[in-house]
Amino acid sequence: MSSNVNETNKSLVILMIIMAVILAVGVFMAIMVVNRRPAPSERTVNVNGEFVTLEVDPNNRPIIQPDIPVAAEEAPAEQPVTETVVTEETEVTLEATPTAVPEAQPEAAAETSPGTGGIGEKYIFTDHVVQPQDTLYSLALNNGTTIALLARFGTATLIPGQTVVITTANPNFCPGKRTYIVEEWDTAFAIATRHGITVQQLAEMNGYTDGNIPVYVTDVICVP
Repeated sequence: MSSNVNETNKSLVILMIIMAVILAVGVFMAIMVVNRRPAPSERTVNVNGEFVTLEVDPNNRPIIQPDIPVAAEEAPAEQPVTETVVTEETEVTLEATPTAVPEAQPEAAAETSPGTGGIGEKYIFTDHVVQPQDTLYSLALNNGTTIALLARFGTATLIPGQTVVITTANPNFCPGKRTYIVEEWDTAFAIATRHGITVQQLAEMNGYTDGNIPVYVTDVICVP
C-alpha cells in the first residue's frame, strides 16, 4: 500500500518539474521577443519592398506614400511671331462684285413666230416702284405674267423703294388670238389640250406648218 503512494508522489513531482521547465522556457522566449522589439520611438515600415526604421513622433503619425515622379510642367510652345514689313505703298484697286440679279434689259430685236402676223415684240416692259407689300407672286398675278418671266429680265429680288421692270406678254403679238406665257411644267400637248385644240393646230397657229412647235419657258405663243 505504501509503495503505491510513493510511486504516485514521484510521478507528481516529475510532472511539476516538467511544467516548471516549460514555463521557464516560455518566459525566456517572451523576454527575448520583448528585447528585440524596436523602441517605442521607432517604427519599421515596408517601403517598396524594403524595411525602413523611422523615428516616430508620438504627436504625428507618419504616412508613407509611394515615390511618384512628378512630371515637369511643359512650357507652353512659343507662338511664331509674324512680322510684316511694308517696303513700299501698293495701290489696290477693288472691283465691285456684280449683283446676282442682272439689270432688266429689254430685248433689242422683235421676236415673232413665223406666220403669226404679229405686229410687235413679244414683251412689254414697264417700270414699277417696289412697295413694302409687294412679292414676286403678287406682281406676277396682278400683271398677268409669271415669276419666271420677271426673273428672266432681272426682277428676282424686291427691295421697297427700288424700281424694277415688270415684263408682260404683248397682246399685239397675236392679232385675233390670245398670248400665252409658257410655264416651267408646260408641254405642247398640255397647252393644246388646255385650250381645246390639237398640237398640230397649235403649231399652225404659231406658224409651224410641220406640226412641231418648240416650247420654251417664258416664251410667248398664240392660243385661241
